[in-house]
Amino acid sequence: MKKCVLKLTTDSEKYIKPSQLRGYFAKKFPDIDLFHQYNENGENIYRYPRIQYKNINNNIIIFALNEGIDPLKKIFLEVDVLNVENNKIKIIEKNIKVKKDMQLEVLKNYEKYKFITPWVALNQKNYKKYKNTDNYSDKKNLLERIMIGNILSVCKSFDIWIEEKIKINIEKFKTVKVNSLHFENLMGFYVDFKTNFKLFDLLSLGKQVSKGFGVVKKRSS
Repeated sequence: MKKCVLKLTTDSEKYIKPSQLRGYFAKKFPDIDLFHQYNENGENIYRYPRIQYKNINNNIIIFALNEGIDPLKKIFLEVDVLNVENNKIKIIEKNIKVKKDMQLEVLKNYEKYKFITPWVALNQKNYKKYKNTDNYSDKKNLLERIMIGNILSVCKSFDIWIEEKIKINIEKFKTVKVNSLHFENLMGFYVDFKTNFKLFDLLSLGKQVSKGFGVVKKRSS
């Protein structure tokens, strides 16, 4: 796999939501569905997003995988202004890095990670199950199973088939309320966990990943 990270610095201190970035680039490049995940009929394309929009500590990051990389380069080459809510925001610096030979694979040992933006883990069905569970250990086990499913879904999207057992150990978690473009008061989680599966920084898991949720970062302790 290949990944590409584009960092944008603007002349504004205003926080730009990842959903606003997605909306802007969807309008600017309507014929490239990788920017917005809709087909020519306006129907949602159900795949793991190859282009993801993130704002981490007020740092704008656009992240691409594999076939999303070439379209992302169009932003680097062609875009100097962001138009957000009818405000023109000038881009004063752009930095782009491509890294090849990224692996999603089972390891012999555990590595430690955390979510640096809320992980939107629950659908309607498992939300009810989570809310009806009072036991911390049972909630933790449910979230671990969901995270394994998230990882397997990402792998399947890239035709990567995992035969070994993926193991997750959540060390701590807390819930937060998050708002998305079309949903209010979603339940999100900040989680410290370790796993025997190789992830990489800025990969996202769960729901709403194209809009900045579920961003993973490796941790040392």
